[in-house]
Amino acid sequence: MKVRTNFIDMKELFCIGLKDNMYTIATVLSKVK
Repeated sequence: MKVRTNFIDMKELFCIGLKDNMYTIATVLSKVK
């Protein structure tokens, strides 16, 4: 149960981090243009 919760938390953190990275990359690309 504990491991499963940690796995879900890691998955959520990964998704949030991915969204933040995509937003940052999009901002950088728009600045380069």
